[in-house]
Amino acid sequence: MEKLYNELMAYLQSHAEDLGISSIDEDWGQLEALLNGEDTYPVTFPCLLISFSETQWSDLQSAAAKQRGDMRITTRLAFDCWDDTHAGSEQQCYGAVRHHVAGELHNLLQGKRPESVNGASALSRAASRTISLPHGIKVYETDYRLRLNG
Repeated sequence: MEKLYNELMAYLQSHAEDLGISSIDEDWGQLEALLNGEDTYPVTFPCLLISFSETQWSDLQSAAAKQRGDMRITTRLAFDCWDDTHAGSEQQCYGAVRHHVAGELHNLLQGKRPESVNGASALSRAASRTISLPHGIKVYETDYRLRLNG
């Protein structure tokens, strides 16, 4: 899994400037720690947090591949939203900008086939949601599915 993690991080980092993303990191609960006032290094917004949330494994009959895994990769694109985005305000466009960045991130990931994992399927979006957290944090969370043979 470390090869897949490194590949995705490098791929996304190569596009971070185009997306206006300040930092990309493994998701280990930074947003929750920030909200709970826990001692942690600061999160720079906008940030992209990535986790390999879950893999369901099933046995195969083939000698070449002993198991198949259906992996869920979760991305959390988080923004610090202190803009006044109400209809008619001068900062109204910032809400649309956040949606645009989330869409561009999806365009980068949807259909991306990892090169570091033999026989892996392309990433396919399975679910997406937006979450509003205290202190003006808006999160665009997306789950992608990836099939592995191993």
